[in-house]
Amino acid sequence: MNYILIAKKLLYSDIKIYEPITDTYFQGFPTETYPLGTSILITPFYYLFGIKGPYLFSLLTQIALILITGIWIRSSGGNPLFASLIFAYAPIQVLGRLPMSDIPTAFLVSLGCLLFWKGYSNKNLWLIAGFVGTSIFLFREAALLFPLILFIGTILKNNKKYYYLLYGGLLGLILKFIVNYTLSDYGIFDNLFSANNLGLGMGYLSQNIILTIISLLFLFPLGLINPFLYRGPNYRELNTAVLLYIIFYVLYQWNSMRGGILGSIVTGIPRFMIPIIPVLAYQSSIVLPNIWGKYFNNKKRISKIIIYGWITLNIISGFTVHWYMNKYSSSLTEIRNDIKNIVTDDSIIITNTNFSEKMINNIYGFKRIIDYRHIDENQRENKINNLRKKYDNIYLVIIQRSESQYWREINNLDLQFVDSVKNNLTSIVTQKKYAFNKVLSVWRFN
Repeated sequence: MNYILIAKKLLYSDIKIYEPITDTYFQGFPTETYPLGTSILITPFYYLFGIKGPYLFSLLTQIALILITGIWIRSSGGNPLFASLIFAYAPIQVLGRLPMSDIPTAFLVSLGCLLFWKGYSNKNLWLIAGFVGTSIFLFREAALLFPLILFIGTILKNNKKYYYLLYGGLLGLILKFIVNYTLSDYGIFDNLFSANNLGLGMGYLSQNIILTIISLLFLFPLGLINPFLYRGPNYRELNTAVLLYIIFYVLYQWNSMRGGILGSIVTGIPRFMIPIIPVLAYQSSIVLPNIWGKYFNNKKRISKIIIYGWITLNIISGFTVHWYMNKYSSSLTEIRNDIKNIVTDDSIIITNTNFSEKMINNIYGFKRIIDYRHIDENQRENKINNLRKKYDNIYLVIIQRSESQYWREINNLDLQFVDSVKNNLTSIVTQKKYAFNKVLSVWRFN
């Protein structure tokens, strides 16, 4: 939802409104914590088609990703059907429905590699490949490993045309600085990397290793063996980039289990592997046929079982994900509609935007939102008392979820805040349970 909010912010240049009593800003729009590339691309879709536009963009980008990867595979003599491995990857099936940076980043990685491969016969394509490669900076910084290592490999091979990549890459970097200067809340050199960069460390190492094995051996069949067995064009560079990218996210300080066991497969480390999935699909188009020819070449019955089983699995998983996500989205819509039936557009909502921002935001007409976490804890009671004197309609809206320890701790934080202001609240306006263990509680300040 943040990407759509930023797109609307870019489109209508909405100014943040300062609330002097609480010394905070109304959370009508967030300050961007991610690179702006995705929001920029979905802006025209939002303008033309409203709230459904960004989701159309996501669908088109996923289709383009599979097509471009298929073209890349075919241009190297492989079977383009291996591009279907992309759609079968569970995090892509889920996040491909959402306007987020993962799929556009994967698309740029695949397009950049295709142009780089073809650039050996047409160096002008290397100029475009360099631009596409560094444009990744506007989407997901870690994926810059691919154009960077391909560029270094080109220099080490003494290819005299490397400057085509260099000039194109510089244009992509200039674009990043222009975007920062003209559209960002930050300065031209500020926030070059995500503002919520969590860094690297050993804190989640065992968790990340397990999820990486699950994602790249099972969710993407045998993908983890590719950087060790692939011996096609530019194999040193491609294998090195894949391995370094995997190592980066194995060390990434992100708690994948915050969404629960099932959620960890989609929103955890497997999600961060999406940008390398087209590369793994390309490598599989070379690695797997070699393995197949060695062990199963004369076993046509086994071949048919695997092929038809693969097609059936894709169809079943696609419909299952669509059904599940539609049910999940419907529960969030129900929560949002219940809030709108209680809270008027001119009301002030005090909440914890950690999760509620998906339902309480500017897109849905809520413009006067205060995150209680941004109010100085030592002065919270006095400031809220003064807030009550200035504004008539003030509501406390808490939305709880309990699928992991992370969210249970957030629930405790919310309950502590409710307890700290309980003397200023009327009786609870509503408390209702929803699907997926979500609970909405709404109080009005007296």
